[in-house]
Amino acid sequence: MSFISYASNNLEDVMLYRALKHVKRGFYIDIGAGHPIDGSITKAFYDRGWRGINIEPVTEFFELLQQHRPEDINLNLAVGNHQGEVIFYEVVNIAGLSTTNKTYAGRHAEAGYKIRTHAILCTTLDSVCSENNVGTVHILKIDIEGGEKALLEGFAFATVRPWVVVIESVEPNTTIDVSHEWEPLILGRNYKFVYSDGVNRFYLAVEHSGLQSNFCYPPNGFDNYIIYPYWLALHDLSEERVKVTQIHSLESQIQQIQHSIPMQLADRHQRIVERLLRSGTRRRRCYELMLSGIRVILSEGWKSFFRRAKMRLSGERERPSRQQ
Repeated sequence: MSFISYASNNLEDVMLYRALKHVKRGFYIDIGAGHPIDGSITKAFYDRGWRGINIEPVTEFFELLQQHRPEDINLNLAVGNHQGEVIFYEVVNIAGLSTTNKTYAGRHAEAGYKIRTHAILCTTLDSVCSENNVGTVHILKIDIEGGEKALLEGFAFATVRPWVVVIESVEPNTTIDVSHEWEPLILGRNYKFVYSDGVNRFYLAVEHSGLQSNFCYPPNGFDNYIIYPYWLALHDLSEERVKVTQIHSLESQIQQIQHSIPMQLADRHQRIVERLLRSGTRRRRCYELMLSGIRVILSEGWKSFFRRAKMRLSGERERPSRQQ
């Protein structure tokens, strides 16, 4: 069975699954989780029995996470370098741009996006792990639009050491790499850079360096994956084919019923004729000819009926249709 990639833009989940497919019922922390299905890096792992923590400050997406990830821990807050509150700039009706970064929010406003500003609860990743008794973390994914440095400042990478860390490394809607602003905070905690897809940078804990060979090349045919939109289209097409087959079957059954009722009536009249009329009489021959015509119409159609009638009227004897 193909691996369904829900992160269909950059295939981050394909890269992660290649390295971690041997892990059964692993654990992830998804910060800036977004939609629980579309574009999700962790959805495929949830489907395979993994569980984790999803952190999402946008209320709309948080409620969807609550609905679609009931066995995960879902938190509606921001993660940074302190506990308290932080100003959140929510880009209305646009996924993936909401931020705690005032500079980025200003650019979005200048570009014509509607910004809703409000205060939200903020905590540190160390606190999240402590309060939820987090042990082994296999995947830490960070996508928080300019808040990466503050988040890394609030996480010691000591008690909890994720095996693989994936961090978005470009400014929103650009290819400008900003990883130099925060990368020393993770490299200095015994992590090594292993891969970039142009949007995200992947890091491995040094104690799991044995996984590095899985990050030498991008996703390819040997990963046996299918992107979610394509899988969904095939799934919908398959369902439509099933419906069409069911409709054709129902139509065939209706036709059989419609055909069988007149045939039954013809057979019934045949038995009445045979019981009431003596064989060889003119009246019986007339009835039998009429019933024979009805059977031809029901079984072969009007065209065959008229052909046979024409042959009778012209005095020809009908020849067998089977070739010798």
